[in-house]
Amino acid sequence: MKKITTIGLFALALSSTPRCAEGAEPDRIFWEQRGWQVAVMLNTSGRFVGCYAVKDFEAPIFIKDRFVFANYRDGHWAGLVGGTRIDSIAQQRPISLYVDGKLIHRATPQLTSLKAGRLGTLTLQAIDGLASAHVLEMISPAGSDRYALEGSADALAKTVECVNASVALEQGRPADALSYQFRVPSTVVAGFMNMRSSPSMTAPLVGTVPAGERGLQKVGTCRPPEDGVGQSQWCYMQWQGMAGWISTSGLMEEVATLAPPQITQPVATPVVTPSAPISPKPPASAEPTLSSGTAFMVGNSGQLLTNAHVIKDCKAIAAEQPGASGLVRAIVLAQDRTNDLALIKVSPPFPNWSAPRFRQRVRLGEDVFVFGYPLTGIVASSGNFTRGSVTALAGMGDDTGKLQLTAPVQPGNSGGPVLDQTGAVVGVVVAKLDALSLIKETGSFPEQINFAIKANAAVSFLESNGIEVSDSDANAPVMTAPDIADAAKKFTAHVWCLGE
Repeated sequence: MKKITTIGLFALALSSTPRCAEGAEPDRIFWEQRGWQVAVMLNTSGRFVGCYAVKDFEAPIFIKDRFVFANYRDGHWAGLVGGTRIDSIAQQRPISLYVDGKLIHRATPQLTSLKAGRLGTLTLQAIDGLASAHVLEMISPAGSDRYALEGSADALAKTVECVNASVALEQGRPADALSYQFRVPSTVVAGFMNMRSSPSMTAPLVGTVPAGERGLQKVGTCRPPEDGVGQSQWCYMQWQGMAGWISTSGLMEEVATLAPPQITQPVATPVVTPSAPISPKPPASAEPTLSSGTAFMVGNSGQLLTNAHVIKDCKAIAAEQPGASGLVRAIVLAQDRTNDLALIKVSPPFPNWSAPRFRQRVRLGEDVFVFGYPLTGIVASSGNFTRGSVTALAGMGDDTGKLQLTAPVQPGNSGGPVLDQTGAVVGVVVAKLDALSLIKETGSFPEQINFAIKANAAVSFLESNGIEVSDSDANAPVMTAPDIADAAKKFTAHVWCLGE
């Protein structure tokens, strides 16, 4: 087993009862990578105190700057700094820490006998920032310094793992006894569970975990939803190369069977689960594919209209209204592949169900609006609203069942409503022109050439499947664009397809 001397003694300055530098057993390294080391902290009696992550950063002079982030067995975090700013520390002048330009901590460090400064307790938000950011900046009256945070996410996650393993071994249990794993029941409503970048239904998607999958490992803390939607806690988890937040609603807990780390110190306090998130990683190539589109309310009992290509070859379908409703499993009621239309149903229906009216005649040149959920994970997950005009009453090849629009659409808009100035549906978004193909064929770049299925085709499809459609009132008042956007958000849904 490797041992650590100077770093271990330096880190002990964090403890409220540090052991003496001489005659004390050096701390044991738990993990090291990319310049970071994670080690176990022991007090003067050899008792377990906590674990810490430490790294030396190059500084403008010969002295290196050192940062230590310690996680104690009761779950709290603390920081320590030393190096080029030791004069500011000795004079008890304030130091501020920023990550990617955001302030996470400000303190007047307390000088230790080991020529380092205690930064005091660090909040969980500060630790989250250190784990997810790229650059750490330390500012003091003497100047400022910037440090690349490469590897900080793994180091802080390993610090939590070190604490859990140490506490478990103190209690005479396997070191993995605190590393719980979870599985998604085969009966989960949507057929899969979403993993998101933060604990919120509206946060960008990291990936999905299909029903029946095992081995989700909790690697950080659990907390209530940030957006206040739902009562379930969210936990930071890993699964097959992905990492992100998952709502615990419906998850089932299992005990992990990981090999214990090589730590032999005994310990004896209650089990704690400190927080230390790690950076999300891209999904493994072997995982099922996930695609998404848009749909909108029709009928009065959970029916949604979308494109047939949105739900093609799906093993499971689910829909949600970000900010209003979580994922609800959907089933396919009917499809029209020729006109690229599909009728799906969610059960139970979303709250405050209200289907829009349809207008089956549209004029060339009139203003239109599009609402949908394009480019998942890139643009706002709460919905995207664009405006344009009708530029042709036929689609490609003079297809009279289509409209041509200038309202911008992107992948993910498919199946969404095209609305007139009264908020009535005049079309269903279906496609945008393939710009690359047209450039190759003609040498020119197409601008805002997008297509929608006309409302009369959609109405015929719905009525043939028993859905009553309300026609637009000829005397309906013209609405402002913000009012149209508000109304569209209430009857539009984000549709997810879990493919092979």
